[in-house]
Amino acid sequence: IKKDINLKIIETAFKRTEKFDINVLGFFMIGNREETPKSIRETINFAKKLNPLYATFTVLHPYPGTIDYEKAKEDGTLIGGYAPHEPLPWIKLPWTNKVDDLYKYSEMAYDEFYRRPRYIYKFLKSSIHQRNYNLTGYILKNFYKKISSINTGWQNYIKI
Repeated sequence: IKKDINLKIIETAFKRTEKFDINVLGFFMIGNREETPKSIRETINFAKKLNPLYATFTVLHPYPGTIDYEKAKEDGTLIGGYAPHEPLPWIKLPWTNKVDDLYKYSEMAYDEFYRRPRYIYKFLKSSIHQRNYNLTGYILKNFYKKISSINTGWQNYIKI
């Protein structure tokens, strides 16, 4: 999207920022022009590799006046608009039929990113470091509820 930046620069910036114990946020976009399921997978994997404290995976809704909006309008791939009672605009990609196709990837990205043990450990460590014990307790309680709903055998061995 013409930001004149590459993945190596982003990775270096993340590492340098975390080195100084600054919480890093990652903002990732799904539904860019020419994006494919493979490139979305690469974005999700890159986000997991960077492992920021928080990450968002938003579907692109191009604004009027942007290159994506104008090109999509020109080639007929712009769906929706900003008029009342009209769905937010999105770019129809060759492999999509509806915007929900993109939202499914967004939901998958959130699910994969936030359910990783590496992320959970980092988040708990950060909340304890910041002495945010209410948040720590909330995370542990919900993690236990989720795990116990998946596997009914293991909690017989662990008493919480």
